[in-house]
Amino acid sequence: IQVAIDPSWLIVFFLVLWSLSAGYFPAQFPGRTWTAYIAVGFVSTLLFFASVLIHELSHAFVGNSLGEEVRRITLFIFGGMAHLSGEPRSAGAEFKIAAVGPATSIGLGLLFLAVKALAATAGVPDLWVAMFGYLGVINIALAVFNLLPGYPLDGGRLLRAYFWSRSGNLRQATARAADWGTGIATGLMI
Repeated sequence: IQVAIDPSWLIVFFLVLWSLSAGYFPAQFPGRTWTAYIAVGFVSTLLFFASVLIHELSHAFVGNSLGEEVRRITLFIFGGMAHLSGEPRSAGAEFKIAAVGPATSIGLGLLFLAVKALAATAGVPDLWVAMFGYLGVINIALAVFNLLPGYPLDGGRLLRAYFWSRSGNLRQATARAADWGTGIATGLMI
C-alpha cells in the first residue's frame, strides 16, 4: 500500500509539534528544559501521526481482505484517507471497512493508556509518562470524532451502510448519509 504525504500534512505536523512542545507539556509540567519539551513533543507528534497511519492502514487491510482494492493512503491536513478503488460491493463490506478504523483507534488509545500505567510504575520520568497518557486520550478522541454520523467520516460511512442495508439502494443511502454529513458540518461550524 503506497502512503502519500500531502504538503498540507506538514502544516498540521508542525502545528501539533508546536502546540505540544510550547503549550501542552510546559503547562502540565513546568520547569523542564526547552530541549525536554521539544523531545517529548516531537516523539508525541510522530506517534500521533503513526496512529493516524495505523488507523488508515486498518481500513486498507480490511478492504483488501474483502476484495475491495486499496493501494494508496494519503495523509493530509485533515488526517488521512484510504483510497478504495471503487464503492464497496455490499453494505456489510462498507460497515466492516468503516468500523475497523475507530476500533483500531480505540485499541491504540487503550494500549497507550496501559503503557502509561506501566511506565509510571517503572519509574519513567513523568513528562514521558504524560506523553503516553496524551496519546491514549487523543486516539480515543480521534475514534469518537470519526464516529460522528457525518459522511464521509467513518460514522457517516457506518450510517450509509445502515441506510444501504435497509433500502438496498447505494445511491439513496449515500444521499441520506451526505445529508447527515452536511448537518454535522453545519453543527461543527456553529
